[in-house]
Amino acid sequence: MSARSSLAAWAAAGLLAWIAAAPAFAADEAAVLRQRAEQLAAEDRCSEALPRARRARELDPRDARAALVEGRCLLREGLYRDALAPLGAARELDPALPGVSTDLAQCHYHLDELEAASAELDRAEAQDPDDARMHLYRGLLLARSSREADAAASFDRAAALDPSLAEVAGLYAGRSWAIARDRERAAESFERARDADPDSEWARAAERELAALEAPYRENRWLRVKAGVEYDDNVALRVPGSANDFVTRILGGFDFGERNDVVGVWEGEVGAELHRDPDSSLGAMAGYEGNAHFKEFHALDLQYPWASVWYDKRLGEDTWLRIQPYAGYAWLETDPYVAHGGGVLSLSHELAERLTVQPFVRVNVNDFHYRIDPDPVLTNPLFLALSGVPAGIGPDARRRRNRDGFGVEPGAELTWQLARTDTTFHLGGSYLRYEAEGKDWSLDGGAGWLGIRQPLPFDFALSLDGRFTYWDFDHRSSYLPGLEYAFGWGPKRRDRIYEGEAELFYPLLEWLTLSARYRYTDSQSNTEIYDYDRHIVGGYLTVHWID
Repeated sequence: MSARSSLAAWAAAGLLAWIAAAPAFAADEAAVLRQRAEQLAAEDRCSEALPRARRARELDPRDARAALVEGRCLLREGLYRDALAPLGAARELDPALPGVSTDLAQCHYHLDELEAASAELDRAEAQDPDDARMHLYRGLLLARSSREADAAASFDRAAALDPSLAEVAGLYAGRSWAIARDRERAAESFERARDADPDSEWARAAERELAALEAPYRENRWLRVKAGVEYDDNVALRVPGSANDFVTRILGGFDFGERNDVVGVWEGEVGAELHRDPDSSLGAMAGYEGNAHFKEFHALDLQYPWASVWYDKRLGEDTWLRIQPYAGYAWLETDPYVAHGGGVLSLSHELAERLTVQPFVRVNVNDFHYRIDPDPVLTNPLFLALSGVPAGIGPDARRRRNRDGFGVEPGAELTWQLARTDTTFHLGGSYLRYEAEGKDWSLDGGAGWLGIRQPLPFDFALSLDGRFTYWDFDHRSSYLPGLEYAFGWGPKRRDRIYEGEAELFYPLLEWLTLSARYRYTDSQSNTEIYDYDRHIVGGYLTVHWID
C-alpha cells in the first residue's frame, strides 16, 4: 500500500470516529450550558440565563431542565404567554419535575385565564399539597371569586409553608380578612407582612393598609386657631348720606360717627371624636369667635362662644346621616346680644367618585337681648300733636322690632372634586322661613352659593366664593321714616344681598398657614336703612393640628 493510500485511510477513520462522537460532545456542551443557565437564574440574572438555556435546548431538545429554566425566566420577567410553551415542554419531557404545574397556573392567572389556572392548581395540589406558591395562587383565585375567608386561609397557609412568602401572602391575607370584616385577623396579617422585611415594598404597602384598616376606628382630635387684622370700610353698616344706620338703630341710638375701622379678629375651634367605627361616629366640638375695634366702635366688639355635638350613621355603602345640634351665646362689648341654638339634619351621598350631594334641614332659634328703642320721631310729643299720629305708634314700633323667633332652612349642596387637578367645586341653595315675634322680621327667603378651591403653583391655594340671598318680609319695616311708617305708606321690605369672597393661602409650615382675604357685601333693599355696601380686607395666620 502506498503512503498516499495509507494517509487517506487514516483520515477516513478519524472522520468516522468524530461523527460517531459528535452527539456526545453536543450533549456535554448542552449540559454545561444548561447548568450555567440554572446558576445564572438562581442569581436572578435571567437576561444572561435565557440565551444559554435556549442554546442548550437547540443542542439537546430532550433536556427538560433547560426548557424549565427558559420557561421560569420568561415567567419571572412577566412574559407569561411566551413562558407557556417551554414550561409545557419541560413537563412533557419530565412529568416528575416539581412545581411546573404551579408555574403554568401562575402564567394562566396573570393572562386572566382563570379556568386554566384553576385546573393547573388542582394538578399541582395533587402532586404536592404543601406547595406554598400553589396555596398563594389558590388564594388569589378564591379572592377573585369573592370567597374572601377561604382566600385568606390559603394565603395564611402559603406564609406558614414558606417564610419567604410572608410579605406578599400576609398583605393579600390582610386584604381578604378586611373584606370579610374580620378586623383582628386582618391586622395580624398586615403586621406579619410588615414585620417580615420592613424595608420591602410589600411591607410598606402592608403598613399603609394597616393604617387604613385602623382609620375607621381611630378617634380623631383637632385644634384650629385663626387670628388676623382687617380693614372694614363700613363697620356700622351705615347707608351713604344718611344719618340712620342699622347698628345705631339696633343698639339703641348710639351715634358712631366714623364708618370705617381696623379690627382685630380671632376664632378657635377644638374637637374630638368620642366614638368611631366603620359605620358610625360620635363627637363634640367647641369654638370661640371674637373681634376688637381699634377706634371708637367698641360697642361692636364681639365675644361669641359656641358648642356642638354630632352623630354620623352609615345608611348605605355611599350614604351617611348626620345629626348635629348646636348652641351659642354672643356679647357685644360686655352687653348680652343673642342666645341661639338649633341643629342640622343632613344626608351625604356619593353620587359618583368625587361627586357628593348633601341635602340638609337646619333649624335655628334666637333670643335677642339688645335694647329695642322706637323711632324717636314717633315718640316726640310735638310731632304727635301736630301730625295727629296715635300716641301708641312708638310702642308698636318697639314690639315690631323684636327679632326673637325660629327659622327652618331646608337646602342642598353639591361637591365635585376634579381628580387630576384637585380642584374642588361646591354649589348649593336653600329656602328659609323665619317666624319672629315682631312683624319686622318674619320672612321667606332663599339663598344660592357657588365656590371653588384651586391649588396653585408653589404650594399656594385660592378659594373663591359667591352668594346671593333674597329676603321677602311679610310686612313693611318700622325703620321707615316716621310718617311713612305711621300712615302705612311704605312697601313691604325686600332685600337682595350679593356677597363675594376671595382668600389666598400659603403654608408657612406644616401646621401654620398664612392667608389674605377680601370680602364684599352689597345689600340692596327697598328700606333705606338696609341698603348699603361693605368692603373688608384682612390678613391672617392659622395654626392647625390634627391627631
